[in-house]
Amino acid sequence: MLQRIQSVYLAISLLIGIVFAFLAIAEFDANDSIYLIKATGIFYEDASGVFFESPNESLSVVLIFHLLLTGSSIFQYKNRKMQMKLCALNILLLFTLTALIFFVDFSVPESIKQGTTPAINYLFGSLLPIVSVVFQFMAMRSIQKDEKLIKSTERIR
Repeated sequence: MLQRIQSVYLAISLLIGIVFAFLAIAEFDANDSIYLIKATGIFYEDASGVFFESPNESLSVVLIFHLLLTGSSIFQYKNRKMQMKLCALNILLLFTLTALIFFVDFSVPESIKQGTTPAINYLFGSLLPIVSVVFQFMAMRSIQKDEKLIKSTERIR
């Protein structure tokens, strides 16, 4: 059923993933511009506005898989074992996403760096996958409790 607590935890994790797609993960200064790193790519901001610079495919692909798996695991409420496997896979994806975030300075194109190493300031958006891991873990625990409850009621019959 969709009103189970694990569905709520998974929905919150899904919403966090959607918000993560639009928030800036990190920023750095180079070439007299402020560059924002998002899940979709690198953007730069100057006096005339914000412009797209280069894509960030690795973060985008992992984020899309996370959103698809979380969305599909919400509707797997009848198959609790599959739902638990999807949650475990999602936690692995979120840890991968977190690792990719902190290796994002290697993905900055050389045309932007121009021989320098810019200091990257990580923003609030970089913590969202960790928060999502917590909700995925809480959903997994709730699924395990449901499975244990159902097995105990089957023993009584």
